[in-house]
Amino acid sequence: MSSKSAFAFSEYLRICEEENEDVLECLKFNQTDLKQYSILLDNFKKINESQDSSTELKGKSLEDLVEYIFKKSYIFDIDKNVRTSTNEIDLLVKLNKKGIDFNTSGYISIEKYLLCECKNYNKTVGVTWTGKFYSLLKTSNKNIGIIFSYHGIAGKKWGSSSGLIRKIHLTSSGKCRILSFALSDFELLRQGTSFARIIEQKIEELDNDTSYFKDISSHELEGPNPFNATE
Repeated sequence: MSSKSAFAFSEYLRICEEENEDVLECLKFNQTDLKQYSILLDNFKKINESQDSSTELKGKSLEDLVEYIFKKSYIFDIDKNVRTSTNEIDLLVKLNKKGIDFNTSGYISIEKYLLCECKNYNKTVGVTWTGKFYSLLKTSNKNIGIIFSYHGIAGKKWGSSSGLIRKIHLTSSGKCRILSFALSDFELLRQGTSFARIIEQKIEELDNDTSYFKDISSHELEGPNPFNATE
């Protein structure tokens, strides 16, 4: 390669890197957004840590926080309390024009539609409700669902809700993904990580985890029907 060609290629890489950095910065909260987000997050934590907080107050604090995240991520449009023929969806989120352009250009890798539910219990989200959420995803013909909560989902790895999510992913050949977004994830946003990046990481972790466990013996996945399981 001639020195002229090498310079041109180097300049091309520099421009691409600058464009990528611009997009990544665009996906993060700016300082004004971050200040308001911190207020909402602190309120969310305070309400959940108080024994006097009602279920309604806890739920409202979570819904306000989640709605703000989507609005200030600038690549999503949201519809609240959407009625289907069988259920009501808390939030139906879809990529807007900017989000679709970013997706097409390879800056992000997120499906066009996200089905989101806010479950702010005083404990982790159990397997029964996780199974119901999966049914909602199926009837709504959506592949990505996010459960927003304070405590996260019940269980670890192949136990309880965590295990059910992995089994759903395996039995759907990786097409159906249920993600948990809990307090630690909300804190990551405050630290400067973009929402889109967190979701991409969760999808990557789920895909890699389940693909690794495809080689385990069949008895690991046997047992009672997970969709009929109780808390």
